[in-house]
Amino acid sequence: MQIDLLGPLRVLRYGKEIMLPAAKPQLILAMLSMYAGTVLQTHQLVDELWGERPPPSATRTVQTYVYHLRRRFTLGGNRDAGEPGRSLLLTRTGGYELRFGEPTVLDSARFTLLVNQAREQVSRNHLADAAKSLRAGLDLWRGEPFAGLRSGPELSAARVRLGQARMSAIELRLDLELQLGRHRELLDDLPSLVLGAPANEGFSKCLMIALHRCGRRTEALEVYHRLRHHLREEFGVLPSPAVQQVFQDVLNDEVLQADSPRRSALTLSQPGHNQLVLPPRPALLGRDREMRRLHGALSQRGLQQLRTVEVTGGPGEGTTSFAVHAAHEFRSEYRDGAVFVDLRGIVEDEPNVARLLSERLSDAGVQLDEVDDLDELSWAFRTWSRNRSILLVADHVFSTRVLAAVRPSGPDSAMIAVNHSGTPGLVGDVLIELGPLSADVALTLLTSITGPGCVRQQPEAAARLIELCDGNSLALCAAARLLACRQDVQASRVVRDLEGDPKRLIRLWWAGRTVEDSIRDRLRHLPADATAALAALGESNPSSRPVRAGLLTAMLEWEPNRVEFGLDKLADAQLIEEVSDGTEEGHRAASRPLARAFRVRPLILLSMAAQP
Repeated sequence: MQIDLLGPLRVLRYGKEIMLPAAKPQLILAMLSMYAGTVLQTHQLVDELWGERPPPSATRTVQTYVYHLRRRFTLGGNRDAGEPGRSLLLTRTGGYELRFGEPTVLDSARFTLLVNQAREQVSRNHLADAAKSLRAGLDLWRGEPFAGLRSGPELSAARVRLGQARMSAIELRLDLELQLGRHRELLDDLPSLVLGAPANEGFSKCLMIALHRCGRRTEALEVYHRLRHHLREEFGVLPSPAVQQVFQDVLNDEVLQADSPRRSALTLSQPGHNQLVLPPRPALLGRDREMRRLHGALSQRGLQQLRTVEVTGGPGEGTTSFAVHAAHEFRSEYRDGAVFVDLRGIVEDEPNVARLLSERLSDAGVQLDEVDDLDELSWAFRTWSRNRSILLVADHVFSTRVLAAVRPSGPDSAMIAVNHSGTPGLVGDVLIELGPLSADVALTLLTSITGPGCVRQQPEAAARLIELCDGNSLALCAAARLLACRQDVQASRVVRDLEGDPKRLIRLWWAGRTVEDSIRDRLRHLPADATAALAALGESNPSSRPVRAGLLTAMLEWEPNRVEFGLDKLADAQLIEEVSDGTEEGHRAASRPLARAFRVRPLILLSMAAQP
């Protein structure tokens, strides 16, 4: 089975194209394929098909469309002999999921794989191999994604993201080919690229360099003048300083070397961040109280000041999903929509922090002039946002100064900041803290991924799996995915396997992340005293029982205030939790620094044990 999305929707079985149904079932197929491996709720499909005015029979019509699609997506079996096959289109609680044995069934997944491979090859300075990988990935494109389908908001956003990923891949490939001295070969492609995207300065710059290297200096200058005229007429701006410098070099007949591909490699983004469009709306369970509180905070506008909400939680507790879900829920209340900016890995002492942050903003659809100073970037963003009404989601916040640079200045705007720095009260007027899921909510989440049959047939195994995951939503989703993928194996056996190798639980992935990844992100930004205190906690009690601060003071041979500092940092980062027995004596003990008791959560202990 092969599904092609990078062009008109196409499905191949054994190399032969399958006849597809009418347009609306094709939209459902495109949605399920784009988010394969993820449960899409029925209401998401209804919104995509009919928008804000669905017919009364919308849910029933979606069920009919899915029924007809399912007949086309069954592998194995023998219909003539009455033997059922294995359906790839699965019914889940409240929705549907399209699941493949290999993600490379999708051409979009193969494209992303090849682009990531190219980036890795660039990092090892294997430029020729990287260019080859990019050519192979770009050859998969047959036209605009889902061409011919009248898509709704989600697929329109996906089309933009895929298109941006393609443009980034093209720009990186051009940089690499110029680095490799293949300017003559590029002259077969560059003129049509410039003609198709006359405002793309990168394409024009590469064409100028290629023409000049081939001794066609006059034509290179003409390319610049056409670009300059187009930008002035259409946008009222001049070419960027980088393009103007190439023009001067051509004018002075200087030897032009290729740009380093490093910048293109940094800006090359996977589908996920887009032009004022949020990532796909994730499902959300068990957070109704927190969501109501967030909405109440965002609704208090008209105060002539920016409303900011800080969202925090332990590693893998779903803070990003919560923030993105909230932004989808409330973005219609903001005139200019929503912006999603991923600040992962950007800290203020990074030498190129302004450039990196500018690239992330560009990925989010905010185009600013290039600057080398964080304060200048902050001023440019404040100017851009001054007269706009936006809801900005800043994810993976680790630095107050970096966050301040993307703080909207318009009083009708609002910001949701996902705080991963381990410092409560970092930014928000309101703090919303996400804790572990309750057992009931965890069971509902498990059922939504595995289907009701698994839980109903082996409730003891399901309960034990929930216990192993300790209320962690990422661990639970990843473990549920493992169960769903191994439907031929009893759930109790899967649970026994995880009990026999507990470290495997934190290494199972869901939506491209593992619990171990999330924990390492937190540890990376902690001071040395905090990580040393965490190691001592794990060493003193590997069974996750409470440990007194006084014991750590003796173990580490530190002053009490130093131990207290490290423990407070760990508690702020939600890697440990302070515990009390609830008695009056316990409360009195907690008031004395060395008598305070702390517990390391089980999954954190597993991550520590997994460290080399």
